[in-house]
Amino acid sequence: MNKQMFIKTSFAIILFSLLCVIVPVDAYASSVSTNMNVLKRYETEMKRMLRSDHISYYGDFYEKVKKKYVETMKEVGRMKNGKVKREYMIKLKKVNDTMEHFLYYVKAMEQGQKLKQTATQVDRALRDGNINSFYNLYPVFEQQLKDMVYFSSKTKKYPVYSKMFHAFLQPAIQIKNRSYAPINTLYAFDQVIDCYEKDQIDEVEKLISLCDQFIKKVVDKKTKERLVILLEEVKKPIIIDIQ
Repeated sequence: MNKQMFIKTSFAIILFSLLCVIVPVDAYASSVSTNMNVLKRYETEMKRMLRSDHISYYGDFYEKVKKKYVETMKEVGRMKNGKVKREYMIKLKKVNDTMEHFLYYVKAMEQGQKLKQTATQVDRALRDGNINSFYNLYPVFEQQLKDMVYFSSKTKKYPVYSKMFHAFLQPAIQIKNRSYAPINTLYAFDQVIDCYEKDQIDEVEKLISLCDQFIKKVVDKKTKERLVILLEEVKKPIIIDIQ
């Protein structure tokens, strides 16, 4: 009887010890499985957004996905079962690939909004002949356009690229084309001033001739008129020198 009690007691202790190990592992695996199911739903949603005919900014959604992804990665990283761990890592890699494309979409939309706002300001400055504003805005506009081209190019295989191109890139490229002659005229003016300071009169005359050519290509009337006036101001030191 004592022996039977001892066996039963021993078995109970062993079973309890096993449960202490097994239950947390099962609960942990269940947590990873639940998170993976959530990530799969997110992945499906991201793909749907990338293939959509409608573009929108999904920064908050991406941050939610990222948070869940990082949480799941940490849990999988702590798993002891190598085979199960590898299976989850493969699944996570697929989710990460979609997240990468989606992040480029989010960044492109973010940059596109900034570009649109700056492009509007550049457009207004050109129409109004506001040379100072145009000169200060253009470098920012140019960099934003480059960033937009980069981020959006990473989404070319998805329908959203075409939508972003027409919404942001196409109008900005048109403004960039309009800006080419006036901004190069202004940059030439800067070089003229620099050459005056170095007494490089021959170079000044070449640059002024170049400015004349650029100004002829300016399409915005008020900007063109303002550049003509500035060109006459730039020419004055040569006239004084000749006299």
